[in-house]
Amino acid sequence: MTTLATFIVCLFVQAIATQAATPISIEIQVTGTDTMETRNLSASVDVESGGILTLLNVANLDIFDFIVKDLGQFFYKTNIEPAVKIQNLNNSGYILFDTSDVESGSIKAWSDNRNDGELVIYGQSLNVRMGSIENTGSITFWGQEGSVYLDSVVNNTKDMCFHEQVVKLSWPTGAGCYAFLNSTVIISRSPEYFSPTFVLEGSNNHIYLESTFNDLTIHIVNFENVKYITIHDTYRTFSYSNGSLILDFLGKNLTLDIGSGYDKKGITVEKDTDKRNTHISYNGTTPSNGTKRAECACSFVPPVKEATSPTPVSEAESTSSNNDDKGEGNQNSKNSSLTTAMPIYFCLLSLAISYMIM
Repeated sequence: MTTLATFIVCLFVQAIATQAATPISIEIQVTGTDTMETRNLSASVDVESGGILTLLNVANLDIFDFIVKDLGQFFYKTNIEPAVKIQNLNNSGYILFDTSDVESGSIKAWSDNRNDGELVIYGQSLNVRMGSIENTGSITFWGQEGSVYLDSVVNNTKDMCFHEQVVKLSWPTGAGCYAFLNSTVIISRSPEYFSPTFVLEGSNNHIYLESTFNDLTIHIVNFENVKYITIHDTYRTFSYSNGSLILDFLGKNLTLDIGSGYDKKGITVEKDTDKRNTHISYNGTTPSNGTKRAECACSFVPPVKEATSPTPVSEAESTSSNNDDKGEGNQNSKNSSLTTAMPIYFCLLSLAISYMIM
């Protein structure tokens, strides 16, 4: 009975100690330069103008209010496969999520996302899902493979770039620029006020219009770099003149503004009546002049930008507003480990003494 009672008390003490060591939600406000390293972090983040925050090796990151002000910088880098969840993103500065040291990782940004600055998500195999995006800045999704699902309303009036990704745009609006390098883009439920520019780089790009649409105009730069354009509908007629390839779908027109100078004989438009699809491809010469050339402001070069100021590392699970809290954060981490380990030691010691008494 004494041994059983001791064991029960040990379990109770250990449960309390474990709960005490569990990270809680905190507020992080950065005005200077700060670096934090911890396994789990749930926080609201506010990087002020001129502030720099670096998070290292956070496997489970939950940011429920994420603000980076103009001239503020946020860097996330990990060597552990991450699960990142973000709500209420408002960026006017620079944000980099770098998961290139691991094979893959999940980044999800739900609801009320606004980017007026520069946002870069960089890794080997991306798994990104974002909802309700208002972009007036630059967003780059750079991976060697992966998928980017932009759900809900995507209002892009500036620049978004995708490197070797499968991209789904749901309810896209705006007249912004989209750059694709060897990527597939799936467009669903496109409204009338969607008039984008698609810049195609590489030779393996696929554009797929998933559902029926209103009259739609897409400006395409480097039409020769498209492998297929697929429309989930069967066309009646098509024409190419004055730089525009126009397809008629029972009274609804799809206008592909590809520029002048393309060889009409090299443009192939085919019907797949079984699947009710229309396929467009091009096998001809590249225009030497007359076609439109443009570039989105984001880059397909792998990002190399890092914080330029010295960033002493602290293993912290507590908030920090400037460099003065570094030592305290490191001590809190050590104390958490000690709090968890000490009850185990005393429990084992108590059990040993109980057996000796028996």
